[in-house]
Amino acid sequence: MDKNIGARTLLVHTTAVIVLFLTNLVMFVRIAQLQNSVLEALRPFQRRSGLETGMEAPDFNLNDSNGDTISLSMYEGHRLLLAFTSVSCSACQEIFSDIGVFSEENSEIAVLVICRGSEEENRDLEIEQDFNIPVLSWSNEVAEAYSIPGTPYFYVVDKYGRIENSGFAGSIEQILEIVDNNRDV
Repeated sequence: MDKNIGARTLLVHTTAVIVLFLTNLVMFVRIAQLQNSVLEALRPFQRRSGLETGMEAPDFNLNDSNGDTISLSMYEGHRLLLAFTSVSCSACQEIFSDIGVFSEENSEIAVLVICRGSEEENRDLEIEQDFNIPVLSWSNEVAEAYSIPGTPYFYVVDKYGRIENSGFAGSIEQILEIVDNNRDV
């Protein structure tokens, strides 16, 4: 009789484990379906990553660390690398020196750094990095006009004022890739 009780107990426990497993599996599948439905419903509200290649780059007027106003239109006729950064962004802190090196080694393309930081922080950045390039004060309006998805984000503007390329970069090699991709000949 003890064998029958043990076999029934084992059967009950095994059935319970199988039922729990199947219940968890069904719940997992249903949660995945719900997640996909939510993501699909949110798709129209998702932020784009940057502006389309070929679009006219939005003009701006931003102050540099000396208080001078710099505008995009001042660079008409020249290729330009715009670096959208932040002093509080760890990836930006790592790329700042690469931006300086890029600027020194690629004199045929102008570089502007648009940095989210106080005027003092931006001036300190310019001094620390020994930049020969302007560090401009961040503007949420400009960041929205350029559809900046995060930092450090780069744009290449061609000599006609159109977006040539854009993307995130974390090294000088990635900056060069952004700059050399889709280059006007």
